[in-house]
Amino acid sequence: MMRRRIAVASLLLAAAVPVAGLRAQNGTIGGAITTAKNRVADVVVFLVPVSPATQTGAVAVEAEMDQRSLKFVPNVVVVSPGSTVAFTNSDRVMHNVFHPPKGGSGFDLGLFGPGEKRSFAFKNEGAYVVFCHVHPEMVGYVVVVDTPWRTVSDDSGHFAFAKVPAGSYVLHTWHGRFEEHRQQVVVSAGEHTNVEIALTHGAPGEPRVGAAGKPD
Repeated sequence: MMRRRIAVASLLLAAAVPVAGLRAQNGTIGGAITTAKNRVADVVVFLVPVSPATQTGAVAVEAEMDQRSLKFVPNVVVVSPGSTVAFTNSDRVMHNVFHPPKGGSGFDLGLFGPGEKRSFAFKNEGAYVVFCHVHPEMVGYVVVVDTPWRTVSDDSGHFAFAKVPAGSYVLHTWHGRFEEHRQQVVVSAGEHTNVEIALTHGAPGEPRVGAAGKPD
């Protein structure tokens, strides 16, 4: 009986080692984004592996952007190519969602009333500014990047990535009012990498990922 228990315990330990090993291959990365000593919210942050071997294809997802109190909420949504974004009208007035024609990427979802929802599939990478024909002051952004490591900074300017495979990456930022920031970062297995980013005002570039996982 004792030998049987020892054998079972040995098998369980052997099975657990690969799982622990896989977990140890990942690290975390995070930090804060500032400009003129102020924290910046709604900044898209994404990672592009330097080595093509580390590249992991992004999976299309379903996301939502609400129209509430005459605002797009959240103001910025980041998804992968092929993803669908649903726009819901949570106000008591008519709304519309459109993206101005730009290189053939324009669309217009028409007018829809309270409680209604319209969706659009974003096939290509890039930054899509969305407006409402009824309320010109409403502005939102859908940013499409072909990487699974993507996020948006919170109200305090913080961002974070969990379970990032160890390796070298190029960290990119995108915001409608600031220049794009790029820097190489290294993620170590079982460790946290902290990044502090200072943005400068200027025209943002197109947030696209180049061939073989390298920045354009």
